[in-house]
Amino acid sequence: RQQVAKMEKIEAERKRAEKEYQTIISTAMDGFWIADIQGNFLDVNDAYCRLIGYSRDELLKMRISDIEAIEKPEETAQRIQKIRETGGDRFETRQRCKDSRIVDIEVSVNYRKEIDRMFVFLRDITERKRVEEALRRSEEEARRLAQENALVAEIGRIIGSAPNIDVVFERFTKAVAKLLPFDRLMINLNNPQKMPASYATWRGLTPPIAGWGNTFP
Repeated sequence: RQQVAKMEKIEAERKRAEKEYQTIISTAMDGFWIADIQGNFLDVNDAYCRLIGYSRDELLKMRISDIEAIEKPEETAQRIQKIRETGGDRFETRQRCKDSRIVDIEVSVNYRKEIDRMFVFLRDITERKRVEEALRRSEEEARRLAQENALVAEIGRIIGSAPNIDVVFERFTKAVAKLLPFDRLMINLNNPQKMPASYATWRGLTPPIAGWGNTFP
């Protein structure tokens, strides 16, 4: 009788734990699935179904490689083997939704050796990635504008301080070359007392005939 009571207690505890597990997984904000070492989905929660666009029944007939958008099947198999050896992993990847959208995913995996199963939580970080990329581009643009402003200021200093037009032109072309590459640069100069002149340079070399009243080519 005591043995029966003990078994009933164990079974009741198992059912309670299973119910608690199902409640946690079904109400989780993040996606969740259980997979075997072949990459087959054994269980998925509603959050992951909403994220990826497939129904639970559809996913239970699929494998990780069916939704993976970055890794090749052999690379996924190598990652699974590494997870088995280390007990878990945390990484970012991209997955393909049912409607062909690609989403950025943060993955956290725990491997249960005693049952040879992977317990995986997945978070959609697509919006975070978009914001990070926009911030990166904004910072690059700010750096570029700062460099351009510094060069424009340097060009203004060169024009105001150089002793003659030849020196101005030489220093000017060197400063412009820092801003953008060029093969040919031409400056048209006008002086009310003299004829117009065109100064040109090829790869930073000033033609020898440049001067007032001369045009080149």
